[in-house]
Amino acid sequence: MRVVLLKTLLVVLLAAGAVSAAGYKVTKVIEVGPAATVIGMSGSVKWSPDGTMLAYFANNYLMVSDTLGNSRQVAAIPEQYPVRAEWASGTEFAVRLKGEQRSDSTLYQLLVYDIESGESRLVDEYWRHRWSLLPGHTYFEGPYITLEGNTYYERINVTGNEKGTMSDKLRSTKFDRERLPISSEKAATLQLDHLVRWGDDGLYEITLDFEDSVRLAPKPFDRTGPFTDISEGRAFAVNGGHLLRLVDSTSIVLDTFPYPRPGGTGVCGFLFVSFNPARPELLFQLSCDIDEATSINRVGVFDCIGYGFTMIDVVPGSGSFMAPTYSPNGRMIALTSDYKAYIIWREEE
Repeated sequence: MRVVLLKTLLVVLLAAGAVSAAGYKVTKVIEVGPAATVIGMSGSVKWSPDGTMLAYFANNYLMVSDTLGNSRQVAAIPEQYPVRAEWASGTEFAVRLKGEQRSDSTLYQLLVYDIESGESRLVDEYWRHRWSLLPGHTYFEGPYITLEGNTYYERINVTGNEKGTMSDKLRSTKFDRERLPISSEKAATLQLDHLVRWGDDGLYEITLDFEDSVRLAPKPFDRTGPFTDISEGRAFAVNGGHLLRLVDSTSIVLDTFPYPRPGGTGVCGFLFVSFNPARPELLFQLSCDIDEATSINRVGVFDCIGYGFTMIDVVPGSGSFMAPTYSPNGRMIALTSDYKAYIIWREEE
């Protein structure tokens, strides 16, 4: 592990101690039940905004569990595959589904489920085919969530020359993104919510309408990964294996392996990184490729103040841990392992 001062490139070596991360200890592990391993890049289990429920998918059903693992079926989705999902409110769950397929296209729908009644409402839909990214077409992505915790999606209108050769069309293509609320209650104020995005010269906090932005830190390296998160109070940001300390523009490079590296593994990387909402602690999935079809995945936490790793290998007999996520109070961690969902309870030592 090294600390890089972004402006002077000063390198300082640090020792990675296996201390108790941020003063927590595991008190119990609850097996929730069978669960799909990953829903796109948004994770496979989702805490409700108040942290009392966990939503996930299993056996062609949307499921909801309480914090003790008591689960119930919300709605059946027998013909569709969940791609992304986020809580839209304390009682609604938004899901992008990949559904009906034709010879040349596939139906994508954005639905919102009422977790009490199981009823759903259609927010948007489109047929995806090989021409979807050409001028004259519209598609959507999401659902996503802002730093303020509000859920939205993006409708992308593809504009440009609709006539002429394929080269003419591709050269003229522009993608106009419209950010829309999942809930109509947020329609008036959503555009003032914030996102974190990388620019050419650093990390920015921007409003959804792109009318206002603040640079949080210079860019530590030429390339950045797809997983970026920011801590409460804007003290830290993380991108892959780089922890950015925003107060003094330093980058802590997490290049010390936090547990004995399995033999035969190749490239390793940090996935599904996120900060504890309650304290300076970083949760991550460390994935190491063995070959094109096989990887080893472990879950751990990193103390952003004491610089200590603690691996969370608390599920007996598990071969791989995936897509960890903190509860809103930071005391619980939900994840999947071997196609089952688990809730890990922790208490301060």
